[in-house]
Amino acid sequence: MIGDLNAIGALSADQISELVGALSAASGFLDSKRLTELVRAVVSEQRPTKAVIRALQNLEPDDVLRVLAAFERVRENKKKGKTHDPSIDAVRRNLTTLIQVYPALARHEKAERLATLTGQQLESFDLVCDVRPLFDESRIRIEGMIPYTTMRVVATGVDGLPRAFEVELSLEEVHELSEKVEKAKTKLATLRSSVESWMPDSVPELPLTRMPQKDSTNA
Repeated sequence: MIGDLNAIGALSADQISELVGALSAASGFLDSKRLTELVRAVVSEQRPTKAVIRALQNLEPDDVLRVLAAFERVRENKKKGKTHDPSIDAVRRNLTTLIQVYPALARHEKAERLATLTGQQLESFDLVCDVRPLFDESRIRIEGMIPYTTMRVVATGVDGLPRAFEVELSLEEVHELSEKVEKAKTKLATLRSSVESWMPDSVPELPLTRMPQKDSTNA
């Protein structure tokens, strides 16, 4: 956190002003990819770019005073009573100005929350194809093979722990599953096109680029 705050404090007033303007003017959903591109356009160096992104993703305006108080205590303790460090003022000024409620960023966070609000979240999905031998009565000769597919799904339960289940599919069921997936893709494309025809920038990119959970200790 100290390194990130120092990097933010080193930014110029013009850079902070430009960042705030770009973030405020952003439309649609400001996911991690778009946020990175926006910040990088203003702050070319990698270290402060990452510091700004982490601060925006992890801090709310209500967190700023608490974070600054902790930062100042650490810096003053390091100086051991020496002259006040002017860099503290720069960090206070830049962080207070930067951390605001930006509609596009808040909109994306809300979309992420709604996308994961109900149901178990998919972790992995696999289709394993295999064959099962058919033995004769003596069990010493293989008389045939039966192809089959195992579908394995792993999802995160409400307690945060992974849950897995497996189901065997026949060839017919695999084809049926494929047809239903294609129909779902067509429906989603139609829904997206319909919504965006009367409400531009109203649908986030799918899948959502997930942001980390709010955690001010990482900012």
